[in-house]
Amino acid sequence: MKINNWREFAFIFMIIASILWFILTFLAMLFYAGGSYVNPNSPGYDFFSNFNSDLGRTVAHSGRPNTISFIIFTINSVLFSVSLMLFWIAIYHFFSENGIKKWMSLVATIFGIFVAIGFLGIVFTPADLYLGPHRMFTNISFSALLIVLILYAIAIYLNEDYPNRYCYVHIIYIIIVAIYLILRFTGPSITTAEGLRIQATSQKILLFCGVFDVLIQGYGAWKLETS
Repeated sequence: MKINNWREFAFIFMIIASILWFILTFLAMLFYAGGSYVNPNSPGYDFFSNFNSDLGRTVAHSGRPNTISFIIFTINSVLFSVSLMLFWIAIYHFFSENGIKKWMSLVATIFGIFVAIGFLGIVFTPADLYLGPHRMFTNISFSALLIVLILYAIAIYLNEDYPNRYCYVHIIYIIIVAIYLILRFTGPSITTAEGLRIQATSQKILLFCGVFDVLIQGYGAWKLETS
C-alpha cells in the first residue's frame, strides 16, 4: 500500500492501533494476576469487576506481580494514545477553511491532543503506585473528550463535504460518554460489589465503544483523504 502523505499515515495508524487495542487488551486480561477492589482473592481478570486500568497495575489486587499484563497494557495504551494524537491533528485538515467549523475543529483538536496526553498520564501513573494522579488524569481526560466529540460532531455536520454518518457515530458516543461521566461522579461506590460491577462495566462500555468510534472515524477520514 502506497502512503501519499503524513495524514494518510495518521489515519491508517489510527485504524491499526484501534484493532491492536482490542487484541492486546484481551491478551493483557489473560495475563492479569488476579483480584479486584472488593475481592483480592478473585482468580484472573473479571470482565465485570475489574477496571481496564487494573491491567496496568505493577502489582495486582491479589498482591502478586502483574508484570506481563502491565507491559502489554503500557505498550498498547502508548500506541493508541500516540495514534489518537496524530489523528486529531490530521483530521483538522478537512475543516481548515474559514468559518465557524474551522475554529470549532481547531479547539476540538487542541482538546483532543490534551486528551491523548491525559491518556498517557493514566498509563504512567499506575493506580497501585499513584492513585491520586491516576484518578485525576482519568477524570480530566474523559471530561475533555466529551468536549472534543461535541465540537467535532458539529463541525462534521456543518461540513458539506464530510458524510453526516460520521457525525451520527460521534453523537451516539457522546451519549455514552455523558452517561459514563454521570455514573462516575454520582454513581455507586466501588467499595461494594454491586457498585464495582456498575462502575467497571460502564467503563468497559465507554472504552470499547470509544475505540470502535475512532476506528470508524479513522476509516472515514482515510477514505476522504484518498478519494
